Amino acid sequence: MLEHIAVLNRYSTKRRHSLELQSSRTISFCNQDSSVLEDRALVLAVNQRPKRISAAFFTVLCLAMCYQVDSQESQDTQPTVAVAAEDTFTVMDVEMMSSYRDERRAKIIAALRESELSTEHQELIAIALSKTFVGVPVCSFTHTELEEGMNVQKPSVQTSDWVVRDLGHVISKREPFIQKSLNSQTPFPTLPLIPFDSKTGEVLRDDDTTATFKFNANVFAEVQSEDSMLGDLAQKMSIVFEVTVNKEDQSPKLLLFKLDKPVRKRFLFKLKSFEVQMHYSYIDSCDSFGMSHMLVTMEASALFAGRVSITNDSSFSNISCREPKRFLLPENDENFQLNF
Repeated sequence: MLEHIAVLNRYSTKRRHSLELQSSRTISFCNQDSSVLEDRALVLAVNQRPKRISAAFFTVLCLAMCYQVDSQESQDTQPTVAVAAEDTFTVMDVEMMSSYRDERRAKIIAALRESELSTEHQELIAIALSKTFVGVPVCSFTHTELEEGMNVQKPSVQTSDWVVRDLGHVISKREPFIQKSLNSQTPFPTLPLIPFDSKTGEVLRDDDTTATFKFNANVFAEVQSEDSMLGDLAQKMSIVFEVTVNKEDQSPKLLLFKLDKPVRKRFLFKLKSFEVQMHYSYIDSCDSFGMSHMLVTMEASALFAGRVSITNDSSFSNISCREPKRFLLPENDENFQLNF
């Protein structure tokens, strides 16, 4: 999402400069042509720019949730012959996966001790969050994505089948030469271990079946950007993290990242809303939970570019893990930052 904001900011600035030049009687015909060409080139760059949505949001400073809320890669992607260095991972069997999940729960519990939540609620949150990621299992799945807004002229739906291999590649069934990393868009997104400020925890809802908790998110705490506008915007953004838990089996139901209130950069740009919903369900063949549905929405406006609305709706189905079960754990799992 940071990239979308950067494009809108550059486009608005370019249009403002162009109008200023056109209003000046001293500008030459040649310079006017150059300005028009630059505008057209910039619009073309917007249309051809690779789409991202993490984590983090998981493409605002989108989905900054190192999982990127990534749209389907271009069909022109070059063949990948090896797993990138940053994708080094550990292969875990079911027993190792269970131990890893227990370690995550203990670390989350320790962090939640700083909150004013009850011990019961702390345990509920920790157990649920520990189940949201236990590595990327060797499996196959179907990804259906609906996208509209920004560089999509009309809503488009794409369905593709993928396989996660034990060598760490995520490969298209239709075109095997198209390969992605473990941090690409799969039903098993890596997330920061503690994506929130524990001290800010509060109970939003608590009934017989579910409980929802709210925290201030810290996913943009160390956002780095070469664009000064984006860096300033990231620091101004207040992101809320909510987790909804099924109480019967202490399992994750919904993770939500959203903009707490609109932010603006003077008169150039305004980010009105941003939200990432991550819905989880139990996958029998994997003996673990995975993301069945993710919805990313953004509303913004920019000078001369006007109102911008972006929606990315992804669903994952036909998830089937291979036997014997193996889970691939990226080495940088706990240092991951959401990239929207």
